[in-house]
Amino acid sequence: MTAGTLHVRLVGTPPMVELVRVGDVEDDFWFALPVQLAPGVVVTNGGQRVSVPLERFLSNRRWLRDVCTNYQVGLDFDDEVREILLRAQHEREVVARLLTQHDEGAELDVECSILISSPDSRYQRELREFQVRDLAKLLGLEHGANFSVPGVARRL
Repeated sequence: MTAGTLHVRLVGTPPMVELVRVGDVEDDFWFALPVQLAPGVVVTNGGQRVSVPLERFLSNRRWLRDVCTNYQVGLDFDDEVREILLRAQHEREVVARLLTQHDEGAELDVECSILISSPDSRYQRELREFQVRDLAKLLGLEHGANFSVPGVARRL
């Protein structure tokens, strides 16, 4: 038996995840959501809706699952959120597989070496063996380098 439900859906541009409080969701649980998921988030509709950035939702999805289980709160995902969660799980499995399988890494190393030695490449020096290995793994991931580090571009 659940003590209420959270409807979880994708809204807006850039996409935000909106959690809607439905039924008898305990206040302790509800007030912990914005604190854990994203401090300073927007709480709307008389405190019945919380919107959080998609990235924060994804990075805290296991916490959300555990706290919903502890408070017996049901989760109702819309199709878009369900698809994003399935894709995130698939990417996690791919990363785990790539990090544990060294045989496939050899193939990626060759592809990586070809890419680095391409005339279109910006690389100006030889990479060490471990750098080629790690770069090959990153290139094998769909979203392996979707971040930036301030100041690094000057050093490449």
